[in-house]
This record gives sequence, structure tokens and C-alpha cells, in this order.
Amino acid sequence: MEFIDDHWSAIDIRQFESKNHYYIALANMTDHLLQFLTSAKIEYPPLFLYEKFNINIEELGTELSLTFEVAEWSSNSFIIKKYLVDTHEEMNLLFNNMISVFCEKTFGQLPERMEIFSLMEGKIETYIPTLKDVSDGMEYP
Repeated sequence: MEFIDDHWSAIDIRQFESKNHYYIALANMTDHLLQFLTSAKIEYPPLFLYEKFNINIEELGTELSLTFEVAEWSSNSFIIKKYLVDTHEEMNLLFNNMISVFCEKTFGQLPERMEIFSLMEGKIETYIPTLKDVSDGMEYP
């Protein structure tokens, strides 16, 4: 709860319709986060836990900077979990493509899957990355 309080305080209450709306949003997101974190069965220790990576992608002529909230080992590969306040399909697909490029270039393999957690809605979107996601990410303007 202290961690949430520390980070949530960076959000300006004036961005909400009212103080009531602010506290309801805070309660909902806290509830969803706690549900996500406590409902998962963890078989292996995390591969990464809130790690930031930078990689130069020569083909794109840019440096890619990504933060992994959680990456876990799986029986075949690894799973990447991303926790976001709010999500939408276009950003999820872009994230899927960028993670696919990053993992292919850095680790030489794709994750088994990616899970994007929407704290506002309490939903999980699951993506199974493919080599097409890598090529789509390489073509992103």
C-alpha cells in the first residue's frame, strides 16, 4: 500500500471529475492490482523484476528503451507481464511488436506469451508473439 501511495501521489487530483472519482479510481486500480498479483501461481522465480533495458536497433536507426515490470520463466521460454493503468488495442499491439523486436534481437527468441494487465478495467490481454510481430515492429515508423 505504501508503494501505491508513493506512486499514486504523482497523479494530480484535478485530472479527475471530483475527489470522489479520484478515490474510486484509486480503489479500483488498487483492487485490480492486488487481485492480479495474488491470484497468479508462481512456479519459477522472476527472470526480471522491474528492469529497464536499452538496445540499439540498427535496422531502425534508433535506440529502444523498455521496462519489464515482470518477466517469468516458463516451461518452454519466458512470459512477459506488463501492468498499465489503462490500455487500448493500438498501444497493446505496438507493445507486442516492440517487445517481439527487443526479445528477438536481445535474446534470440520470442517470449512464450505476453500479458498486458489493465489496472483500470481489471482485464488481461494475452498475446502470443510471432515472427510477423517482429517484422511489423521493424516496419513501425
